[in-house]
Amino acid sequence: MNEEIQFEAEDLAQVEAERVSIQGGGAQHVKAEKVYVNGGGIGIAEARFVEVQDGGIGMVRGENVTLKDGGVGCVLAANVRLDDVSAFCVAAGSIEGADVNIFFDLRAALLFGMVVGAILGFLKHIERYQET
Repeated sequence: MNEEIQFEAEDLAQVEAERVSIQGGGAQHVKAEKVYVNGGGIGIAEARFVEVQDGGIGMVRGENVTLKDGGVGCVLAANVRLDDVSAFCVAAGSIEGADVNIFFDLRAALLFGMVVGAILGFLKHIERYQET
């Protein structure tokens, strides 16, 4: 992968390159070393470096993820910088930023998983007890 792909106001299904730059367009799935989005969106992004401004990503997995003025579904990264962003779920080694609304961070997701697991285990125990 030694190429750079740039596109404006286009929608692509899958993109794989060393660097991907999206201006006002979108892609369903992007795999790259570096991804830059300005005013566009990506369904799933897998990249070492991801930078999004005035756009959004459904799911992103990367090493360094920076989002400004947009939204993201789920983020899994070592380092995350969020400025004026709404996010559903963020799991990261370090999170920085301002004006961030996160529905689930890593601690909330762990707590939610433990509570749901306990409830489901209890219900399964009751079900087995009623069978005997």
